[in-house]
Amino acid sequence: MLILVGATISACTEKEITYDDDCPAIYKARLIKPARDYQPRVWDSYAVYGDLPIVKETDKDGDYADIHPCNDMAMWRTKDATYLALVSALGWVRTFYIYSDKIYLRDCDTGEKYPIIEIVNFPFNQEFFIEGVPGDHIYILLKFPPLPKTTRCIDYYEPYANQEYAFEYNDLSIEALEANHHIIDPAERKIVY
Repeated sequence: MLILVGATISACTEKEITYDDDCPAIYKARLIKPARDYQPRVWDSYAVYGDLPIVKETDKDGDYADIHPCNDMAMWRTKDATYLALVSALGWVRTFYIYSDKIYLRDCDTGEKYPIIEIVNFPFNQEFFIEGVPGDHIYILLKFPPLPKTTRCIDYYEPYANQEYAFEYNDLSIEALEANHHIIDPAERKIVY
């Protein structure tokens, strides 16, 4: 039994990590209304975006899925960058979002931090709305520096723009995140008459 466990651990640590050839599909969000004299907590000053591609609702079956964010996240690692897609359900016709420029990924083993480079299509540190059909699922794409091939597990840290709150997801398996590329596959809208 001990020999089998040792062999399993050895096989896991020697597994070759390869980079993805391409980043995920990058869409162009339509700017419906630009921010005007932007002020935090003044909704009329927020930019409004729309026409984002909708994706299928992520599979949330089982106890583990209910508490673990891996089901709503996917990762692509290229030689030039690391991309993290975050799937989100629109709660209203206009759903509010904000992303800080202080977001980072942290290597669980080394503690090395990789700060965010870009939120594709959207601004840093400003609230904005995404317009769509309530219940539709969309994805926000975050871009980070390339992670080393040796990185197996990350922590995701996202402080709220005003630094009052933070979201932190720990011990996210790179292998699980890379297996989730399908979560941003386009979904078809069903129209019921």
